[in-house]
Amino acid sequence: MVKFSTVLSDPVNGSFNPKAIPGAIIRYSINITSTGNQPISNNTIVVTDPLPSGFTFDSAQAVTFTNGAPSSGLNAFNAATMVTFSNQAGGAAPYTYTPTPGYDSNVRGVRIAPAGIMSAASTAGQPSFTVSFVGRLE
Repeated sequence: MVKFSTVLSDPVNGSFNPKAIPGAIIRYSINITSTGNQPISNNTIVVTDPLPSGFTFDSAQAVTFTNGAPSSGLNAFNAATMVTFSNQAGGAAPYTYTPTPGYDSNVRGVRIAPAGIMSAASTAGQPSFTVSFVGRLE
């Protein structure tokens, strides 16, 4: 699993060479790769991500799921049923919080639970997927 961020824009430079400064819009992405020779059991993948302090989740933009190459083999992604949120310190459970529209500083953690069986690594490669969400630096 690898987490990375991309600065999409900032209030000074816009989207041209943006910097991670207050007011910047950031996309966090988490890439999951299956490296084992056995598939990952049905409905057992759960990704929890405590959000860093100073990051405000943008609930107006859906959490996205993108299959890698080769594909993960997981079921079709449904953010409405597979993504939940925490408003607890450190992004701790329970993941029962419903974000308010727009930027919601009460979201402290994101939990993503894709459904299905993730394919095993093979001579064709290591199956993977990436989940992403957007927020603002305060």
